[in-house]
Amino acid sequence: MTLILLQQYAQESLGDDYVHRERLLVEGQEVSPGVFEFGRTDSDVRMRMERSTLLNPDLDLRRWYRDHWDGSSELYDDLPPLESSNESDDELEEGADDPYNASWQAWVNTTSDCGLQPDLSPSPIGSMGDLCYEMSEETVRPGSDQWDLCSDEPQHGKSCGRQVGDLMADGVRSLLEFCQPYPGDDRIRPDAPCWTGKRFSVVSSWCEEGYYVRDRVNRLSTYLPSSMLENRHFELAAWYSGRVSERLLIPSEGTAPGHRIAVDDLLGIQLSFYMDEMVALDPVAYGSFVNIEPQPTEDRIDGSNVPMLYAFEMDRGGGVLTRVDVPRKKLLNPRLDLANLLARRRQKLDQAHRRALTYPMKA
Repeated sequence: MTLILLQQYAQESLGDDYVHRERLLVEGQEVSPGVFEFGRTDSDVRMRMERSTLLNPDLDLRRWYRDHWDGSSELYDDLPPLESSNESDDELEEGADDPYNASWQAWVNTTSDCGLQPDLSPSPIGSMGDLCYEMSEETVRPGSDQWDLCSDEPQHGKSCGRQVGDLMADGVRSLLEFCQPYPGDDRIRPDAPCWTGKRFSVVSSWCEEGYYVRDRVNRLSTYLPSSMLENRHFELAAWYSGRVSERLLIPSEGTAPGHRIAVDDLLGIQLSFYMDEMVALDPVAYGSFVNIEPQPTEDRIDGSNVPMLYAFEMDRGGGVLTRVDVPRKKLLNPRLDLANLLARRRQKLDQAHRRALTYPMKA
């Protein structure tokens, strides 16, 4: 989690001033316990940062980056000069003074003397002091070049918007939008620019099983584990309201009635919306769609009930239904062209049915 926050914060903090957005991709890894190595994909230069430096609330990552950058590029010619250090991490002696660690170490020593221990675990909503993980408004959903996170409409690219996109992320965003308002909304003036457009953007985590939810109004970001969404009784809006109250230090007044909506089968609901859009897009090809039925489920101790596959029923005519089963795992692939998949499956089943009628098996 710490490495993910470092990568995303570095990309947001450094992208606008240092390189064009399309060229910047921060990647890194933990090379040893407490030591992270990261750099840009358009450069061979790698820099290392200790965990103690990363957790310093006063860390200025822009300055730290420029001080430790030893490459040359025309992209840096217009930057104001800063004092830079020619010493690399390997040349620093153990115990040497680190200007970026001074205030942090002093705080640790003070709290240790008082019998307090600093909490080094990542915050569920933010990290690096008051800086929260924020997703860019231009971020495209991972695995899909068709959908914009802050738009309900497909961008109609190569597949004409038939890719399912991230159905679970869409469901989370739609439900959070529907259940407004949230704690702290009354503190923001009604004519503020943040009220225009969609309030929430939701994106899948690259390395974790969950989603990052960004709130444009309160400028908060929080992490939502996907396991919570598998419980039909999970009240998403009530959960998020509690996170907002905790982050903004607002006393809790109980759960609002509008926040008691359970997620139910969120994936199945989004699949129904998707199929309705496909029927409207091409009534001839998809007008025979009838129903979606979640098939065998996995009952869990926590009360969750997860469908393992979904059965799509289509009318073949004369009251005969064609059923196509699609596994849940396949439906979670943002690049899946579900409409085309169903059309091809139905065509094969129809051909097999016609062959069976034409050449019946002999007794």
